Amino acid sequence: MDKDNLSAVELVVLSVALVGAVNWLLVDAASFNLVTETLGGTNTGIVYTGIGVAGVASLADLFGFLELEEIGGND
Repeated sequence: MDKDNLSAVELVVLSVALVGAVNWLLVDAASFNLVTETLGGTNTGIVYTGIGVAGVASLADLFGFLELEEIGGND
């Protein structure tokens, strides 16, 4: 992953993973669930699944098991 030239897929995956990380920080530190508050409690399972997939894809890209840049092309 080249930090200076992220593909669209890399940017989306990292953004979703960041939202998940911030959400869990808020859940632990302030007992506030950003995802549930934003969606009103509906479809949270789908959102958490997407966040989990994004986190795993980010780790796989970080450790070289997956090349997100090749999936999304280079903008």
